[in-house]
Amino acid sequence: MKPQSITIVALLGLALTACTSDAKDSDTAAPAADADADADTDADSDTDTDTDTDADTDADTDADTDADTDVDTGVTGVEITVSGTFTVPVLDEEAAPWCGITAWSWSDIDMATGYPDFSGGAVPIADEEIACPETGTTSAEYEVSLELGLDDGTEVGLFGMMESDGEIWEVPTEGNPFELRAGGAYGGVDFDLSAGGWEPGGDTGTPGAGGTIYIRHSSTEGYTGFLLTMAVSTVESDAPVAIHCGLPDGSAAPIEGFLVEWDGASIVDCPTSETDPAMVFPGETFFLDTVLYETRDMEAAGAACAGAEVFVSGDMTVDIPELGECET
Repeated sequence: MKPQSITIVALLGLALTACTSDAKDSDTAAPAADADADADTDADSDTDTDTDTDADTDADTDADTDADTDVDTGVTGVEITVSGTFTVPVLDEEAAPWCGITAWSWSDIDMATGYPDFSGGAVPIADEEIACPETGTTSAEYEVSLELGLDDGTEVGLFGMMESDGEIWEVPTEGNPFELRAGGAYGGVDFDLSAGGWEPGGDTGTPGAGGTIYIRHSSTEGYTGFLLTMAVSTVESDAPVAIHCGLPDGSAAPIEGFLVEWDGASIVDCPTSETDPAMVFPGETFFLDTVLYETRDMEAAGAACAGAEVFVSGDMTVDIPELGECET
């Protein structure tokens, strides 16, 4: 996501600007005096024509056969078996849900959210229907075979999907990603949609149980100052609702911790104490905006910025992208 600037309420009542890392032969009959000669000549000509036709046909046939053979021998892929428990919300008796398992190349998964990156053109590589839990129950055991056009060793993400009354919900399994091995059997691949889930193509997803957010800056080497990461709701308002503050010292040591509740105006302790209770976020989409200040002067421009967009579908750890130039 390309960073975009947003204005938020600052520490000590000042204004901060943070950034989101938000392709024919034309046989002209010549007059002839001798009819027999003409006949002979025509016969010879016909013979030549037939010979050309045979040659062309043979060449075409050979070319087509070779091309088809090359395509067929280039197909790769593995088949795996997946099993586990599939849990859904309590549904109306009249509901006729569709349940299934989808597989995605792990390279198409947004690491900030754990869900497919549609903006990057992600599409599922396989999907198979399974039997939904019977009416009056919320969970059922399943087993399904998936044919994947990928090679051994490739990583994939598995998602449980349910469609009911025009709504589509999808959630990942906690075991993602899986490394493929031909003929592999993967058990304990459970999916829990009882609290809703991510809605493909939606702006905020389907509200779920929510959870905490643990943020991690894997490396801040070369940076010093005050590193603020703020969570901004995309539903309620554009004001931050949670924050984490770290003190990078120029080394490669990571800066990490839970986002804690914040009113957007109170003075924030820095670094954020590990004993401060983590905020429990609702099941919505949030922007995580990071800005590095070289001094306590929050009116100064940020020295570096980063950000990510996440849909909270449970307790989660988010790796913040590398710091870069701030855009105003």
